[in-house]
Amino acid sequence: MKKVLIITYYWPPVSSPGVQRWLKFSKYLRSFDIEPIILTVDNPVAPSTDQSLMDDVPRGTKVHSTAGWEPTAVFNRLVGKKGNTTAVGLGDIQDTTSPIKRLAKYLRSNVFVPDAKLGWYYSARNKAVQMTKQYNIQTIITTGPPHTAHLIGRYVKKQDSSVRWVADFRDPWTGLYYEQYLKRSTRSKKKNEGLEQAVLQESDVVITVSSGLKRSFEKSASIIEVLPNGFDSADLPAVPAIKNSTCTIAYTGNLKATQHIPSFWIALRTVADELPISMTIVGNVADSVLQSITEYKLTDVVTIKPFVPHQEAIAEMMKADILWLPIPQAIGNESIVTGKIFEYLASRTPILSIGPLDGDAAAILHNCDRESMFQYDDEAGMTSYLRQKVTEWKAAGKVEKHQSDKHMIYERKALTADLADIILQS
Repeated sequence: MKKVLIITYYWPPVSSPGVQRWLKFSKYLRSFDIEPIILTVDNPVAPSTDQSLMDDVPRGTKVHSTAGWEPTAVFNRLVGKKGNTTAVGLGDIQDTTSPIKRLAKYLRSNVFVPDAKLGWYYSARNKAVQMTKQYNIQTIITTGPPHTAHLIGRYVKKQDSSVRWVADFRDPWTGLYYEQYLKRSTRSKKKNEGLEQAVLQESDVVITVSSGLKRSFEKSASIIEVLPNGFDSADLPAVPAIKNSTCTIAYTGNLKATQHIPSFWIALRTVADELPISMTIVGNVADSVLQSITEYKLTDVVTIKPFVPHQEAIAEMMKADILWLPIPQAIGNESIVTGKIFEYLASRTPILSIGPLDGDAAAILHNCDRESMFQYDDEAGMTSYLRQKVTEWKAAGKVEKHQSDKHMIYERKALTADLADIILQS
């Protein structure tokens, strides 16, 4: 059985979009005669943890971890917060009125390059080199963000050029949406850009999650493969056909400030004044989004449920009549494909999606015979769609599920077969 070393900051019991991708690949790689060995961090900083995710880690998986110095913990103490968690979407650094936060923003932007996980680099790079020898590793995979993980892979490659290095980009690097909140100096920008170029050029294979992200890297990387995120059929429970007391919209996962869409809130308020509709948001929600829900007088319509384990979030998704998919409003969002789109597709539930009409997410919906995406300011279109679905719900006692099976190409095991091909090419 061929062994592959996966270097990932996010690993159970941490719960974040970055966990699911490599947790699921690791779950199924043995089916293709490949043994995944994991290197992660001892003390991760993330919005939430979910112990139930440990159930998906295959028995006998070798998981190694090293300590990483985290500036977030120090920052939390300075502002009076307990613990080692961080705000959704880097909300803590967007506030520039506090002197402490302004200092933290400066340090985050200009000392910790490429990211705040840089303190993990020094211990992890030495451990990674040791592990490649210990387990006779021929292929390593690094996944970012945090892009510090790629610097670890680069170091291993420099120590042993015979090791094949696959760099997985779940998001852009210098084009990542929160770069706009950072105040990098000219020197720090050049350093960050230089590190990105080095990783793209020196890795043997680059993997991206979308065609748009692939296009953005094509001038720098010689071999690029698109390997999207997906869904695990084993995660999708059978839900009894119970009619909700109102036509229910659901959103599951972290909801960032860049996903605040005023036209949607107005449309929801308009329809709620006429018809029985409600919305449930399950997960961590940015403070600015919470404020907007109050501002648009939706507290009687929208219920916020704090973070719950992944399986409970999926159960909420499966019970819903409509699912809400807001693509973040950020530079380069044409290439953003949120991980939840695939579980949404697998549920067969109607999706009200908002984002770039020419983006990768819109193309996926189209190719799976699903509803078209709405532009961010299309209040009239969203209002009409919601009215139609609530009317359908009232007449039939349910909203019809989609019947197309085209989404099955995104099943996790099928995607793992594609990953195995990339690994076995060496």
